[in-house]
Parts: sequence; structure tokens; C-alpha cells
Amino acid sequence: MALSKKVVPLEPAVISFLTALCLTIALSASAQTPVSERRAEAERLANSGAYAAALQAFQAIAAANPDDIEARLWIARMHAKLGRQEREDLTLRLWIEIIEEIRGGA
Repeated sequence: MALSKKVVPLEPAVISFLTALCLTIALSASAQTPVSERRAEAERLANSGAYAAALQAFQAIAAANPDDIEARLWIARMHAKLGRQEREDLTLRLWIEIIEEIRGGA
């Protein structure tokens, strides 16, 4: 019996679900890997020009530790490399506000 090669388009909700599922799996796997190894891999991706993959890796690192300013700066850099200037500006502005708040509270 031959299999049909018919392509079935996916609904946006299904695509969103699958994206969230993949991110959850990636975050679960990354939680089992030491931060230094995850950061080294993310930096390797960034330095090799795989900016979208590096962005996802740094976002996972920052999600695991919201106080990781270095990861946030890498996120801003990756947005810039991907031509997302408005996202880079927003990321940097938010972190400048947080740093100023920390310094003012110390």
C-alpha cells in the first residue's frame, strides 16, 4: 500500500502549540546541562553566525536566571544581528532601568 504524499497545512494554533512544546523540551534539556556549557554553546552559535539559534539559547539561559545580565546583553546583540533594532533597543533599555534600580537601592 503506497502512502499518500498529501501535505496538510497546519492551523496557527497547532503551530503555536508545537513551538511551545519544542521550547519546553529545549528548556527541560537545558536545565540538565550546566550553565557554563549552555553559555559556551550559545556563544559558539553566535560566533558561527547562527544568530537565531543563539538567540533562543540565550533566552533559555535568561529564563533560567532572570538576573543574568550577560545573557540579556547577548539577547540584545542577537536581535541586532537579526536586524531587529527595536527589540535590541527595548532589551537594552529594560536592563539599563534594572541596573539603575539596583544601584539606587544599594
